[in-house]
Amino acid sequence: LMRGNRQEMRELQVKRGEMTESMYIAKSATLSARARIAMSKFRDGNVNMRWSQSYSIKSSAARKLDKQKRLKLKGAAQPVRLSVFEPLALAIRRQQEETHKKPARYGAPVSKVQQTVRKAKMQLERSMGLEALPDTKAGDKTVKSHAAAKAGRRAKQV
Repeated sequence: LMRGNRQEMRELQVKRGEMTESMYIAKSATLSARARIAMSKFRDGNVNMRWSQSYSIKSSAARKLDKQKRLKLKGAAQPVRLSVFEPLALAIRRQQEETHKKPARYGAPVSKVQQTVRKAKMQLERSMGLEALPDTKAGDKTVKSHAAAKAGRRAKQV
C-alpha cells in the first residue's frame, strides 16, 4: 500500500521540472490525500475484521474479559484529561483510583452504640451545669466546657 504511494510520489518528483509550481502542489496534495484515504480504509477494514472475530459465539463473561483486554491496550482509549497539559500517565492513574475508590478512613468507624452513648453524654452534660462529663478521648479526665457553652448555660439559668 505504502510502496505504491511512494512510487507515485517519486514519479511526480521526477516530472516536477516539467510542470508549474501550483500544478505540482495540487498533484502532490491529491496523491497524499489518496494515500491517507487508502490507509484509512485499510485500518477500518482491519479493525472491523478484528471486531467481528471478537464477537463470535461467546459467553457474556468472555465478552467482558475481551473488552477489558481491549481497554487495557495502551493508546486504545485514553482517559478524559482535566486539562490539555495533564500527562497521560497521571490521567490513567486518576482513572484507576476512581474505579477502585475506597471510603475515606478518618479514625475508627463509629458504631450505633457509640453514637447513642456520645449523644446521651452531650445531653447530660448540657443539663448538668458548667463542668463536662469525663471524655473518653481525653483520657477519662474531667474536661472543662467551652467558654461560650458556659455563658449560654448561665444565660439559660437566669
